Amino acid sequence: MFTEGSSSWSSLSTRSASYQSVVLTVRIRQVVVPGMHVSSSSLSVSVSVSVSAMDLIHKFLYVVLPLLALIAILLFMPPFLIYTFFHYLIKAFIPTEKFTGNVVLVTGASLGIGENLAYKYARRGARLTQVARRAERLKAVAAKDVGLGSPDAFVIRADVSEIEDCKRLV
Repeated sequence: MFTEGSSSWSSLSTRSASYQSVVLTVRIRQVVVPGMHVSSSSLSVSVSVSVSAMDLIHKFLYVVLPLLALIAILLFMPPFLIYTFFHYLIKAFIPTEKFTGNVVLVTGASLGIGENLAYKYARRGARLTQVARRAERLKAVAAKDVGLGSPDAFVIRADVSEIEDCKRLV
């Protein structure tokens, strides 16, 4: 069985500009262990703990900075979302650029992306010249463009992969 006699604790702290050092010294003056005869001995243990500027930086980065980031998100996110919502509404329903009087040449206007571009420019009042290989489908798209607000919708049957057809377009 381990029995302590008297022990003394002392601490010494020193400060400097770059770090703080704490030294802890423990002295056990008498240790009695059954079966062993130890009259008097002293054991000295020294532990040194250093709190440096790097530790303070880590505490700042792990505690203070996340809290500041959370507060910033909570303060700035709602006004930003409100602004983004109203900005989207303005852009979606009020066109900012008018194409009234401009001529737009849309290739591949009989299907897909070209057809949707033709509808979009027709809503903005552009005069459309539509080019595609399928003339009958192109005429149906042109009729719908006039209904959407285009003053003129011209139809040209051509294949833009052939040089002669491209020269005829220009």
